[in-house]
Amino acid sequence: RGGLTLPDVHDRRMWRLVWLLGSAAALYFCGNVFLPPILEGSQRLALLDPSLASLNAAQMLSSALLVIWADRLLGKRWPLIVITLCALVAIPVMLASPGESIVWSAGVFGFFTSSLFIFVLALPAWLVSVEQLPRLMSGMLFFGYLLVFAITVLGGWLNDVSGHVALAFLPTLAVSVVAMLGTRRLLAS
Repeated sequence: RGGLTLPDVHDRRMWRLVWLLGSAAALYFCGNVFLPPILEGSQRLALLDPSLASLNAAQMLSSALLVIWADRLLGKRWPLIVITLCALVAIPVMLASPGESIVWSAGVFGFFTSSLFIFVLALPAWLVSVEQLPRLMSGMLFFGYLLVFAITVLGGWLNDVSGHVALAFLPTLAVSVVAMLGTRRLLAS
C-alpha cells in the first residue's frame, strides 16, 4: 500500500535514529578511511592489505552471529550501548597496537562497527508499523548519511590540520556519545 514517504522532520524518533546511523556508519567509514594513515604514521603500510581485509572480513562473522542472536537483542538498549562502546574502545587499541597486532585490532573494530550498523538498520522495522517504515527510513537514511559525510569530512580536516590521525576520530566520538544518550528515549517511544 502506498503512502507519503517524505521524512517527517518533526519525528524525534527519526532524529534519534539519524544519530545512531551517523555513529554506526561514521565508525565504519572512518575506520576504513583512517586506517592507512594510522599504518603510514607507524611505518607499517605493508600491513594495509591484511588490516583492511581483517576489518572487512570480520563483518561476515558479525552478520552470521546476528542472524542467530538478533531476535534476542533487538529492541534492547544495552546491546546498542555495549557495541558502540566496544567499537569506540577499539579505536585507541588500533592506534596503539604494535607491529602486526593491528591486523587483529582492525578485525575487532570491523566486527563491532558492522554489528552496530546492522542493528541500526534493522531497528526501524522493529519500532514502527510497515505503513510507517518508508517514511521513517527515508529520513533516517537521508539525514543520517548527510551526518556521516559531515563527520568524515570534519575528521579528515582535523587530521590534516593537526597532523594527528587520532584527532580524526573525535567527531565520530561526539556523535556516538549523543547517539548512546538518545537510545533510552528511542526505545521507549
